[in-house]
Amino acid sequence: MHVGTDEKSPAIELIGKTVLTGICAGILLAMLSPYRTETIFSVGERFLFWIASAVFGCFTLVAFYLTGRNIAQDYRIAQYTWLPISAALAAVPVTLMVHAVAPAVNSEIELQPFWQLFPSVLILCLPLQLIMHLLLRTVAKPPLASALPTVANDLSPLLAKLPPHLGRDIMCLKMEDHYLRVYTAVGHTLILMRIGDAVKMLHAVDGLHVHRSWWVARTAVDESRMDGTRLLLVLRNGLQVPVSKDRRAILEAKGWLTG
Repeated sequence: MHVGTDEKSPAIELIGKTVLTGICAGILLAMLSPYRTETIFSVGERFLFWIASAVFGCFTLVAFYLTGRNIAQDYRIAQYTWLPISAALAAVPVTLMVHAVAPAVNSEIELQPFWQLFPSVLILCLPLQLIMHLLLRTVAKPPLASALPTVANDLSPLLAKLPPHLGRDIMCLKMEDHYLRVYTAVGHTLILMRIGDAVKMLHAVDGLHVHRSWWVARTAVDESRMDGTRLLLVLRNGLQVPVSKDRRAILEAKGWLTG
């Protein structure tokens, strides 16, 4: 029993989502023609300008997004702080790119100086960065596979029970009666194994038993948030894992909590 049969590598999925988002954003902006670009470019020039700018902008936003999130996790910086900062920093090279692309599309264009054009670019980068954040949850972090070969012998009984297409990137475990649901980066499956036995096999992997029914790998955690009085870990596949009250202090001491 398993779901999630997508075998695309995280890198390919990341590039695909970024390109597709950039193209869609570029087409939308070309149709809306903000900043009076309909008076500056012809129809063809306008679509070329906005699509090229949006695709480049999305790749730049992703680069700053990944860097910002890694730094935020190391220093426990809240998401509402580092996310707009990453967009603002990305807007600098995007503005420089606009200065290069616009005259290439239409040699007669007269652009504003950088410091006047930057706010206009930033206004577009902020919501686009939020969109990229929502789209890239499942592909934005490096896989756990690099840590697994060193404990391959310990993990072999667990890995042998997983369908090959699920790979080796074990993100979390969930106890379900006498069964264990194993989540990887590309899906999940139900196996017959006790969670305690599985956790022992994962002793060399950076992870924690965050709840009686849940074990989570550190690299799988995207952010933490409160839902009323409940603390939740949001994983990079969108899964929300509850944290028991007696484990909160341990997670905080180890720097797992993002805000």
